[in-house]
Amino acid sequence: MPLEAAVVVLDNSEFSRNGDLEPSRWNAQQEAIELYINVVIDSNMESGMGLILGGGKQVRLLMTPTNDRDQIQGQFHKTRLEGNLQFSVALQQASLALKHRINKQQHQRIVVFVASPIEEEVDTLVNLAKRLKKNNIAIDLINFGEQNEDHLKKLEIFFENVKKGSTSKFINIYPGMSATEKLFSSLGNSSDFQAEPGQQQQEQVPQQGTGVQFSEYGGIDPNIDPEMAMIMKMSLEEEAQRQQQQLAQQLQQPQQQQQQQLQPQQQQLIQEEKVENTIEEDNDELFEQARLLSMHIEQPQQQNQPAQEQQKQDTQKQLFQDQNFLEELLDDVNKDEEQESLLKKDDDKSKKD
Repeated sequence: MPLEAAVVVLDNSEFSRNGDLEPSRWNAQQEAIELYINVVIDSNMESGMGLILGGGKQVRLLMTPTNDRDQIQGQFHKTRLEGNLQFSVALQQASLALKHRINKQQHQRIVVFVASPIEEEVDTLVNLAKRLKKNNIAIDLINFGEQNEDHLKKLEIFFENVKKGSTSKFINIYPGMSATEKLFSSLGNSSDFQAEPGQQQQEQVPQQGTGVQFSEYGGIDPNIDPEMAMIMKMSLEEEAQRQQQQLAQQLQQPQQQQQQQLQPQQQQLIQEEKVENTIEEDNDELFEQARLLSMHIEQPQQQNQPAQEQQKQDTQKQLFQDQNFLEELLDDVNKDEEQESLLKKDDDKSKKD
């Protein structure tokens, strides 16, 4: 690839939210940026790329041409979608940025992403195209999904007046088409490319035939153009990785849904366990209260028994200390002994007889 300074005009208008290109026109522009980074910068490290936001309240220059791809990608992800595309103003600012490029040996190129209807009049577009052509600026005009007849007619007139040889390209990406595959085939062709509605099916047939032979290189013969073939191969690998990531995310969604469905059931089980634990704790408290109550009842009974025994002992002690009681007890004992002796004598006498 030649030494170039390219400025990409992004269409960050509200029309870029349209989903006729998967997943949206804005995401298709993001994929196209990645491809242009490979084509412009990776093929020649002295080339540079800048970014301009063409939508919103005013056109903004995000960065002048640089070969730092990380800086370019970082600026692209900071943009937001708003307003309408200011086509002519954005191209004028891009032309001014190229005029002040540091390396004057770099060829000038403006890449215009169009995802919304052109509001400028035809005369304004023609005058702008002639000025750009006079300044030797190549134009890549890429239409993302917008198929309004008046819009396409304006783009065709503009391109016819701005193109110079085979350095400029007009690429029309129809709704439902893969923007990446379309750009692969178009940027790999060195001749002028202009897609029109009647040529859509004719373009797809040769692309399929070429892809069968050099599918891993995006249909580019590595023997003829090894650099471009390698760039296409790298871009295809990146696209395959992106698709794999999307597939992985789709496979993870059912698992996440199952987890979300199980969460209420788990919460219900936890609540039931809490209720059971609360009931058990209440029962334990009731049993403990009953046990303490029974202990309080038994203690007075146990206290009464020693008191009765003590009273009995005190009564006996008082009796033994009473002198009259002791004398009466001794008399009773003596009387009992005398009676026993008399009875014994009577028994002895009766035996002798």
